[in-house]
Amino acid sequence: MAKTRPKRWLAVMFIALCLAIPFALIYYVSTPSFHEGNENRQQQRESSQAASESRAADDKVVLVQGDRVEIANTALVYKGLVSGQICLDLYLLDLDSEHPYQQRFSADTGDGTIHMGDITYSVVSVNNRMVVLKILHIMQTR
Repeated sequence: MAKTRPKRWLAVMFIALCLAIPFALIYYVSTPSFHEGNENRQQQRESSQAASESRAADDKVVLVQGDRVEIANTALVYKGLVSGQICLDLYLLDLDSEHPYQQRFSADTGDGTIHMGDITYSVVSVNNRMVVLKILHIMQTR
């Protein structure tokens, strides 16, 4: 008498399942809805990272290189540390919010003050990636 294999269908189902799962994943990843969702998640991640680093608190401003922070009627963008000098772009929002005024000053200002727009700052700390400025005085023009 010939022996029958009653569990042969389990092996066939297992192989079919092992082949179907990778093909289903490849199909899902190639759909336009997956790409749109992935782009939205990536944009949200980038905006949350940028927003969490540069900030203007009560009396201090933390500027990460390349980020724009608005304080009163000015905006600052930290460009980096070049030959011991802090490089910033100053935007005067009342005059022209798109035209930067390049500012350079020594990182070793000590107790000195820096005047940019209507705001007086002093340097707390600086490195090539970020600068921390203390707001000493904001002149109110309005």
